[in-house]
Amino acid sequence: MILQPSYLYYQTIALMIIIVVVIIVGVCLAIAQACSSEQKRGERKARSTTVTPPAQRQQRQILSEQRVMAITCECGKLNNTSEKECWGCNKPLASLEHQLHTFDPSSRCSICAYYLFSGDHLVITPCCFSQGHTEHLQDWVRAKGSCPSCEASIKPAHLLRVLPPDWRPPSRRWKPLEQKVVVLVCECGKANNPTETTCWSCAKALSAVKRETQIVKSTPSCVACGYELTPSELIAICPNCHCQGHKTHLLALIKAKGKCPTCGQRLRTSHLLVSKPHTTHHPRQQPRR
Repeated sequence: MILQPSYLYYQTIALMIIIVVVIIVGVCLAIAQACSSEQKRGERKARSTTVTPPAQRQQRQILSEQRVMAITCECGKLNNTSEKECWGCNKPLASLEHQLHTFDPSSRCSICAYYLFSGDHLVITPCCFSQGHTEHLQDWVRAKGSCPSCEASIKPAHLLRVLPPDWRPPSRRWKPLEQKVVVLVCECGKANNPTETTCWSCAKALSAVKRETQIVKSTPSCVACGYELTPSELIAICPNCHCQGHKTHLLALIKAKGKCPTCGQRLRTSHLLVSKPHTTHHPRQQPRR
């Protein structure tokens, strides 16, 4: 005998369907209300936030002159202070002195076309004196091998770094003409820190290499901060291009970027060469007893 479902059975099923529909509608209404309240809160926050107009931002734009420390070759080309040969005529620069050059400021970067502000790290091309952000111009020259404006063949090491606005001219007190560093010279000819076990360039073992002292030509200012290098400070030197800077500044820059700010070589902080501080008295003068 087959039992037919009663009226109460159908009534129970209909009631359950109604309850499920009501729950779904309630959940949808709660989600829609939460989204609308979040949108209203965002609009209210956006109205309360003060936006700096473009006119005020342009007040931070560089309006003063740009200063660069460079070496003027006999052919008239400007060269970076860390270079040994002129990038234009390949003549030696050892006998030439560093000079301070002044340029008119540029409003926008020659690569990204954004405004140049006083707190940015800027460089100038030695061929046509185009200005731009350091990372942008270095990446362009490293990839293309030429200037973005005049298409002259240059390298990232040839770019002239703009001195910071609060840069001080070098003092007249005695400065060392050379830095002495203890290194391990690999078979490939690259200098390595004595604490390293493998060469940073060719990854060869340095266990059989003996320590020796190398002499590196001193630079007047730090490659990171632009301030002068005094004899009593610890100086860090890039093992590839021999650019110099304060030990703390260059270590922090290599740790943040992972590469040399001048030549773009991939380095670690342990690869940097550190020179010993010189005595504060002049070498021709005997210290007082």
